[in-house]
Amino acid sequence: MEKLIIDGEGDKPLEFELEHDVVTLGRNAENRISIQNRYLSQFHARFSRIEGKRGREILDLDSYNGTKVNGQ
Repeated sequence: MEKLIIDGEGDKPLEFELEHDVVTLGRNAENRISIQNRYLSQFHARFSRIEGKRGREILDLDSYNGTKVNGQ
């Protein structure tokens, strides 16, 4: 099972299993992963399973602060 690990500076890392083909992240309760954090947009990012491949496609949903993977 794929995992999303959010490691904020000074915060304990948060871990989420990506159980569905499409998982959205943001502050809004309609997201599969809803986190109340001032650095996240209401609808921040989408993680989509790539058919026939290992891993996920990550799409920033025009968030204010952007989306980083491994610090980049």
